[in-house]
Amino acid sequence: MVRTISENFQKGITIITPAYKCEDYILNLLNSLNKQSIDFNLFEILIVINGERDNTENIVKNFKNKNPHLNIKIFESEKGASNARNVAIENIEREYTIFIDADDYISSNYLEKLYSYASTNRIVFGSFWDVEFETNEIIKTYFTDFLLNNQGVTEINKFLPGSLIITTNKLVPSYYIKQVKFNPNLRNSVDVAYFSRFYSKFDLELFILPKEEEAIYYRLRVPNSLSRSPISYQHNITDKIKVMKEVDNDIKHIENIKAKKALIKLINVGQMTFINRYLDKYPEDYNKVLKDIQNADIENFKRIPLTDKLKEYNPTLVTIENLKQDIKILRKENNYYKRLLKTKPYKIAGLLRKISLKIRKIF
Repeated sequence: MVRTISENFQKGITIITPAYKCEDYILNLLNSLNKQSIDFNLFEILIVINGERDNTENIVKNFKNKNPHLNIKIFESEKGASNARNVAIENIEREYTIFIDADDYISSNYLEKLYSYASTNRIVFGSFWDVEFETNEIIKTYFTDFLLNNQGVTEINKFLPGSLIITTNKLVPSYYIKQVKFNPNLRNSVDVAYFSRFYSKFDLELFILPKEEEAIYYRLRVPNSLSRSPISYQHNITDKIKVMKEVDNDIKHIENIKAKKALIKLINVGQMTFINRYLDKYPEDYNKVLKDIQNADIENFKRIPLTDKLKEYNPTLVTIENLKQDIKILRKENNYYKRLLKTKPYKIAGLLRKISLKIRKIF
């Protein structure tokens, strides 16, 4: 249902940026915001300093003083991007919200283009590219082509998991953003948990900008960022299982079948990617990982895909997997014959056979 939200919010966009020790690159973001083609009165920038300090706060304050036409507000929070975003969510004043990370930046037309397609029952997605920190080379991420090759209203189950749940690169009505909070107890994949909760609560239209608009979000690939954490059991398995469980709990409250399929994909494709990376390196931990997943009681978990490394390490897994597939096929066939026996033509045929037998006995 479309809601009128202009009564509760000012026109325009609230930008939310958590800032943790980002003195080396936050100026790139600030400069890109200063070059926006949209009216400066139509957006505010909420920067939340969190955790251990470096010179980030001074850089932001100096930039704010030199550019008074920008509506920059500085807040503080406990350490963690989730805590920072939650503080900012409490202070949203504009009708639409977008999250931009401190190490990223946007094209000069980005806010104007997303805002021009905005609606109170719609989430608007722009284009998305990665930037290598060391070389500034602009490269595709795995969902860049998806956003370039699709445009307009797109069904939620058609989205690639990354483009759907990444915190950034989407303009969202603030009315809904304010009703969901980030979980500060999660160590990583907080975006997955947040937007799975969001999509489980709200059924909004998803709109991808035409690529001709060239409204681009640039993600800086910083070497020591959380997304590039070294492979470990904690990061790739334990933390991901926690997120999978949160998503699994959200699925139970969804009525939209397509949204449910999209979230199930988050469990069995999105998060499973991290688990597979770990098992490629440590295939001997397969049973341990499987046990931990089973202990988490994730209802919508299907299976751990067998990578080449796993097959090579333990050929027995292939045999077991084939047996599982055979059992599935037999169950389907069994269910088919059970349904067939209950059909009207089969019942009539059975009755005719009984009549035929009685006639034979008489003659």
